[in-house]
Amino acid sequence: MKHFARHNVAAASLLLLLLVFDAWLGGFTARIMADPVTVNCQLAIRREGANAAIVWNLPIGEGYGVTFQSASSIRGPWSTVANAVDGHTEPLSASEGRFFRVVAMMPGTAASSLPVTQLVRDFAFSSIPQLNPATEFEIRWVPIKGLWQALEVQVFKVRCFVDRQQFNEFDCVIHQGKLTVLGCSIGGYGLMSGVVQSSSLYYTYSWGSGIHRSHIGRLEVVNDELKFWESGGFADRDLFVSPTSSGGIQVLSGKYAEVNQWLDSQEFGTIDQQDPAQMKIIGPDGAVVGTLLPTDATIQLLL
Repeated sequence: MKHFARHNVAAASLLLLLLVFDAWLGGFTARIMADPVTVNCQLAIRREGANAAIVWNLPIGEGYGVTFQSASSIRGPWSTVANAVDGHTEPLSASEGRFFRVVAMMPGTAASSLPVTQLVRDFAFSSIPQLNPATEFEIRWVPIKGLWQALEVQVFKVRCFVDRQQFNEFDCVIHQGKLTVLGCSIGGYGLMSGVVQSSSLYYTYSWGSGIHRSHIGRLEVVNDELKFWESGGFADRDLFVSPTSSGGIQVLSGKYAEVNQWLDSQEFGTIDQQDPAQMKIIGPDGAVVGTLLPTDATIQLLL
């Protein structure tokens, strides 16, 4: 990102306030008293010669209808400025007095995010009947390249708030209008990485009840039902899955930054896919360090 003059800093601050409701912006989340579905949006103010421009990009996979919209009022009507997936640059002069938002139209769903928010609320209150009625949910869509095309599922991270204070979070998979918890996040990061290969989602998540640990998992849809396989926990480390040049899945250790982003990457092993029922995790020395075994995915929401 280029440096920009002081008056542009003020403009940037104003724009960050105006980009409301639907986008996470550079690590900051625009929150309202509701349950918005958010998408990860990269935003910058950049000098272009004598002019300045607002620049945005959404680094997500193909097949998702995501648009960047503007309006002269916070209540709309909203008009589409650009396909946000492709990125866009717009002069600040053209943005003056405008409101902006990112709208994600999920594959296979209506444009409205209401079905997702309703599923989250229904699941939470049915799991914990005594849950505080004032609980709010911040729902972040986790786009994983090729996931919808291969499995027709969507992954979300959900944070739970009361009086704007977070008290829990969980990851979930939504398939055919049904929500299923994905892994466990208590005391950890929850979902850390995900890679689609053939008809499977390989993923890692971390949690910690006294001991921080990571698990490696695999998800398939068989006869319209979700099927899970997971490893045991690997203590005191964060693990991540990544595709290999030969079409396999490698497992790396590192320092978690956000989903599918990590630092200090080191080789941990590979997933042997010869036996789909019990895939082995093979360490660099050729030894078996873990096995993906069937699980009922009956982890309950704990609040």
